[in-house]
Amino acid sequence: MFVNTSKAIGIDDIIEIERKINLVLPKQLVKHYIKYNGGIPEKRFLYSCISDIETSVQTFLSMKYKNEIGYTLEDMYLHFVNKNVIQKKYVPFACDAGSNLFCIDVETGKIVIVWMDMGEVNESMIPVLSNSFDEFIDSLEEDEEI
Repeated sequence: MFVNTSKAIGIDDIIEIERKINLVLPKQLVKHYIKYNGGIPEKRFLYSCISDIETSVQTFLSMKYKNEIGYTLEDMYLHFVNKNVIQKKYVPFACDAGSNLFCIDVETGKIVIVWMDMGEVNESMIPVLSNSFDEFIDSLEEDEEI
């Protein structure tokens, strides 16, 4: 389901990352990352009925080990939170070709996209794409005919 994944991680690595970012990551996200640490999904395209948005995933960020774009999930989270670009509740786990961030809201479990290429980020630029991480993964399609 994913290619070009990073070195596998376990629950001890997740606990270490949670301490580093001072958050408890949602169980669906943790389960996915233990199976696939980042990488490129074979099914990349998404249409969100919730927000009427069509988009695609370029890559999932890896945890602990840097991927081809040179960041880890935890590095990207800390970078954007420390720069006050995103709220602490949004954990980026993937990006699109325009460097927009797919994030999980750790308070609700919902998946949002943060439009990074449209100037200063505000709540109107963070639409909900799906109600859960599993729903997000299940909604990915193989081509643009979604």
